[in-house]
Amino acid sequence: SAQTEAGVYAVRLRLYELEEKLSGMDFFRTGKSGIVNFLRVRSIRPDFGGRLLLTLDNGEQVPVSRQYAAAIKHKLEALERRRKP
Repeated sequence: SAQTEAGVYAVRLRLYELEEKLSGMDFFRTGKSGIVNFLRVRSIRPDFGGRLLLTLDNGEQVPVSRQYAAAIKHKLEALERRRKP
């Protein structure tokens, strides 16, 4: 299923297929069962075992597995480099 501001919708795609369709956009994988819109992340904090904990703009907290935490850190570094003149 896909959760949006408007509601929850059934998605027939497998997660890896959805991830492929969203590549190049502001979405990233959080683990074996989730994809998050980076623009909806309000805060990121370290969690146990090398994981991250995201807080979304609706207050929901989403854990990020250690496997995918590195990709998020790289995305943050790239955004920071773009901001610097």
